[in-house]
Amino acid sequence: MADGERDSEAEDAAAAADTLAERQRLKAALHYSVGKVCGEVEGSEFSREVVAAVTEAAFNQTQLLAWDVEAFAKHAKRTVVAPEDIRLCCRRNDDLLGHVTEVMERLRREREARRAPVAHGNGEGEAEPTVRNKKTSKKRKLTIDNDKGE
Repeated sequence: MADGERDSEAEDAAAAADTLAERQRLKAALHYSVGKVCGEVEGSEFSREVVAAVTEAAFNQTQLLAWDVEAFAKHAKRTVVAPEDIRLCCRRNDDLLGHVTEVMERLRREREARRAPVAHGNGEGEAEPTVRNKKTSKKRKLTIDNDKGE
């Protein structure tokens, strides 16, 4: 066997081990979260087997969701998953679709509120100068506009 083939096999084995370790880490975190949620249900106790089964079902459903949104993005000839891809996955569950739409709308409003310019004034009807970032070739330079055309 050539050295190049051994290196390639070793890299493949290392990548597979990393993937398996990542998958186990994600499942462990999900198992912990499912256990916490089950523990918060008043008047009920859940066996370890039930928590494990719910964890496995949630993990598998999440994996299917990831594949679906990726397929929707590819179908739309995009390389990035968009919020609309998530909504498409929820199209058969009206309650879930409503909840996802609400969350998306709330996040959109919050993002717009952060981007919206804040009106400043000095109390005398005259606007104070605004400070803007002006991009230059590797440095950021601050410029001051006093909005008077000066």
